[in-house]
Amino acid sequence: VDAISRPAMMHPRWWELSESDSTEASAEVVLKSVQSDGHALKLAPKIFRENREIVLAAVRQHWEALQWAAPKLKDDHGIVMIAVQQNGTALQWAGD
Repeated sequence: VDAISRPAMMHPRWWELSESDSTEASAEVVLKSVQSDGHALKLAPKIFRENREIVLAAVRQHWEALQWAAPKLKDDHGIVMIAVQQNGTALQWAGD
């Protein structure tokens, strides 16, 4: 089973979670997903791409996840530094 399909076992169609589904349980599903595959952040609803803990976990797993972070988190020095330490190319997605 690949990393992006694992979350489906926890919550069918987890990427369709909406702001009304932004419970702790839903956030935990998304968190586990991005911890397995940082690229899963691109499928996450906006509310979760604005969540620092989720974005941080995604970027720790793979630097490219920075591109799908909410704009305010692309300005977060700590998150950007984690991405850049993995690959300097991540600066292209950092905020101003």
